[in-house]
Amino acid sequence: MTRVPARLARPLADTMPPLTGLAAVILDRAALGSLAPDAPDTDLTLAVAFYWALYRPEIMGPPLLFLLGLLSDALAGLPLGFTALTLLALGLLVRGGARWLPAQPPPLIWAAFAVVAVSVALLRWLLASLYFAWPFAPGPLLLQLGLTLLLYPPIAWLLDRLRRSAPETDHARTP
Repeated sequence: MTRVPARLARPLADTMPPLTGLAAVILDRAALGSLAPDAPDTDLTLAVAFYWALYRPEIMGPPLLFLLGLLSDALAGLPLGFTALTLLALGLLVRGGARWLPAQPPPLIWAAFAVVAVSVALLRWLLASLYFAWPFAPGPLLLQLGLTLLLYPPIAWLLDRLRRSAPETDHARTP
């Protein structure tokens, strides 16, 4: 593993959550203009936000969750604050298990993600139904939820590799 000075290693590692969150928002919204507009989509932003809120809560805290949500809403043409509110709810749900959950085996973390994702999906359905004064059919939301749950393990695996590849700090060489 490459050793870099502490003054550089920490900022490099700290950019991973916001940059991967931004990439997830862009990838989620890029699907809106795809060649198959009726194709089901996933919620990569939810998966990335959960991962980083669990492993780097000091970075993926309420301010970053809120900003990613606002950006997602702006790009999707949704009411501003809709996704931000659901990502803040995710942050609150993850905070309860943040101390013990990261040390658990991946299947247990996946199960925790499932509980959080279902909770967020219910909140989204409720908010959308209230905002538009119409109870939306849950089918598309359930399909998105199912695809997101299936994709969480490979997303978490990739993010875990990225997190573990962060440069190690060489404290001996820093002044």
